[in-house]
Amino acid sequence: MIAVSAPVLSMLDFDEAFGFVNKEFDAWEIVGEGRHFLPNLVYQFLDASSSYDLSFSAHAPLSDINIGSLNERVREASLREIVSSIKAARRMEIGLLTVHPGFYSPAGLLERPKVLQTTLESLSYIES
Repeated sequence: MIAVSAPVLSMLDFDEAFGFVNKEFDAWEIVGEGRHFLPNLVYQFLDASSSYDLSFSAHAPLSDINIGSLNERVREASLREIVSSIKAARRMEIGLLTVHPGFYSPAGLLERPKVLQTTLESLSYIES
């Protein structure tokens, strides 16, 4: 099985990306960015997916997302986006969603243990 996961596909119209992936690959990790923000694709995906012989997984948004942020407002917004994507993937019947656990911001580099603790708390919240 050969799969594709490419953020550049999320810049294409969803149907166009679907057609391209179907011609070249057996599986698609839909990157929930750009035009492919998962909560906006649920019905379109459900209508189209049965027409293709593909396996699917999804990738939560990456851009401007940091569940390890020391800025509580940024962390909360990031968690809302991740949880929204999880719920959408569930409605799309996609059983696997990749989530990046955050990164060190310049301030976070000075407080690495706090970033780790914040990230673990965020992952625990996502899991519940």
